[in-house]
Amino acid sequence: MSAKNPAFNTWLVHAVDGVTVSSATTTDSSAIDTAGFTEAELILSFGTTTGTSGTATVSLVECDTSGGTYAAISGATTTALTTDSGAQTDKYVSIALSLLGRERYLKVRVVTAGTVNTGAMDGFVLLGGSEIESRPPSGKTARDTTIAYVGG
Repeated sequence: MSAKNPAFNTWLVHAVDGVTVSSATTTDSSAIDTAGFTEAELILSFGTTTGTSGTATVSLVECDTSGGTYAAISGATTTALTTDSGAQTDKYVSIALSLLGRERYLKVRVVTAGTVNTGAMDGFVLLGGSEIESRPPSGKTARDTTIAYVGG
């Protein structure tokens, strides 16, 4: 599911829809086409997370083709969410990223390690900005700003 608002040049993509993960897995969303946008923000929430000595890490990864090999984006990874026998609930992560100078396609990646089970995860990526308004001057490099936040 996605919703586009051309008046504000924004596009909301439902990138992770009710996914659950278990121990030692890497789970990727579908490819998200960022053509024409200059900024992206991921907001992902976890249901109840349980386990013993487990972690879940969320990141954005990029590629120049939708079906290619995706690579990590420096700074676009959260600190590991620790799970324990006490069960954590209602955790969320947010990653904001400049798309200037980036590959065209993004995916949301969740990597779990140890003994961990997540409740259903839901995540949205908000794409925004205008490529024409934000293009860096000729000969200048694009800014590279990423902010990762974990809260609950």
